[in-house]
Amino acid sequence: MYQESIGLKERPLTVMNCPRRLQQVPNSRLRQRLATHSQLSTLNSQPLVCYLGSIGADHGLVEAAASMKHWRAGAILVLIGPASDAMKNGIRQAAAATPGAAERVAFLGAFPHSEALALAAGADLGISLIQPNTQNWLYSAGAINKRFEYMALGLPQVSNEGPGVADILERSGCGVCVDPNQPQAIGQAVGQLLEDLPRRRAFSTNARACHLQTFNYEFQFAEVAAWIRAQCMEEGR
Repeated sequence: MYQESIGLKERPLTVMNCPRRLQQVPNSRLRQRLATHSQLSTLNSQPLVCYLGSIGADHGLVEAAASMKHWRAGAILVLIGPASDAMKNGIRQAAAATPGAAERVAFLGAFPHSEALALAAGADLGISLIQPNTQNWLYSAGAINKRFEYMALGLPQVSNEGPGVADILERSGCGVCVDPNQPQAIGQAVGQLLEDLPRRRAFSTNARACHLQTFNYEFQFAEVAAWIRAQCMEEGR
């Protein structure tokens, strides 16, 4: 689309918005932090479903909260990132449709990137439900960094359908893609993965391998860096 719209002779180079190569998954204190939440202290052994990043519209989080009726009883939705009061209220209200679910939603707030990654590493599953409500979101398969951060952490994930997303996640055996506007589809995917430990472990192994081999900054940007070096050398002659 970009090539045609501006008349490029060749297709432009596309790189994925990946984090730096993470050689080891960091130790996580996520469950210790959740133990300080009075409403969650008795549920700390339950499965943890994590969202990492800015908590805003078009991220499928209201729908994810509404989907909790299909999750394993007691499973906790953990949100790591900044959120407005309006977003928090909307998510809690959606969860409240399932008795007891609103008390199993934990907003941890924003952290420095390395600390946020370490917290997310303690989850059992990640969600990256970008709703394709604009052209930018529709064609954002490689732009959503949380997808690749989950892969770096070895987290299986439930993500959205859309151009290119299945190529990244499903074909590599790292996660599943669903309609991000349908709570039932989201909930069933999350629920099935929470009940299937062998499948989650396979997704986790595949995700780490994909991150180390392909979906990391060093690999993705190698061609860009080489081009920059070549231009600098050319100008320096």
